[in-house]
Amino acid sequence: MTPSTRRVLRAGLLVAGAGMLLAPIAAVATARPPAQVRDVVAHAVAVPSAVTKTNWWYDDPSALVAPVTAPPATPTTVPQGDLGVGYRNGPPANALPVPVAYPAAEADKQAFVSVDLGGVPAGSTVTAFSLRVVVDTAGDPASAIDLLNPAGPPVLIACPAVRDWDPGAGPSRWDALPATDCSSPVKGTFDGASSSYTFSSPALAQSWLDDENDGLAILPDPGTTAGFTLSLAGASQMKVSLAVEAPLPSSTPRPHHTAAVAPPVATTPAAPP
Repeated sequence: MTPSTRRVLRAGLLVAGAGMLLAPIAAVATARPPAQVRDVVAHAVAVPSAVTKTNWWYDDPSALVAPVTAPPATPTTVPQGDLGVGYRNGPPANALPVPVAYPAAEADKQAFVSVDLGGVPAGSTVTAFSLRVVVDTAGDPASAIDLLNPAGPPVLIACPAVRDWDPGAGPSRWDALPATDCSSPVKGTFDGASSSYTFSSPALAQSWLDDENDGLAILPDPGTTAGFTLSLAGASQMKVSLAVEAPLPSSTPRPHHTAAVAPPVATTPAAPP
């Protein structure tokens, strides 16, 4: 082997050895560490809630002739502390033309209820919501009679209120009745064993979270034709059930770890024979 050939072979071995030593270092330098990961999942949460305020409004027939500022004067069967919901029949078909203003057939009693949502975590989605109200058949025997109507118990609906309203024992004057949105009413489910109505609507509670919580109104179904008055037991007898899915972190960030790489050991390739 000539001296020139021997020098070429020695240079090639040096380059190859250096490449083998630098390859692991280059791989570590170019590899991108994984980003930190935070798992976010929706946790089902039962949120304690209760009724915060109530009131009810009555379209008193005496208001047809009484001063606007006068309180309701016509007696009702609704006991103190209860909330009235009712429908009034119109004038009789054989009514004589006397100088008396007959009240029109209408829902003449509406109850309003506001529910506390302060314990709901921000960003939650309501998965279940219901409000149960009990008819006070003991305090108002007339309510018990109306529930026994051969055509069935009165049909009640719930509609969201669209403005704030003041709490009170009621009855409040009809000319101050809060506005409601009954475009998507929630029909109450009647339970004869407990003489109660339950209104279930996650969408209604979700609208309170997303917008403004002005509570709801309980009133007769628009298809009502027979007069009735139901006395609903007060806030202490009402039951609210609320469940949400809340976005809570399931774990803390998981930091990435890069394995330590031993520095290359300089070696001298063996000289060719």
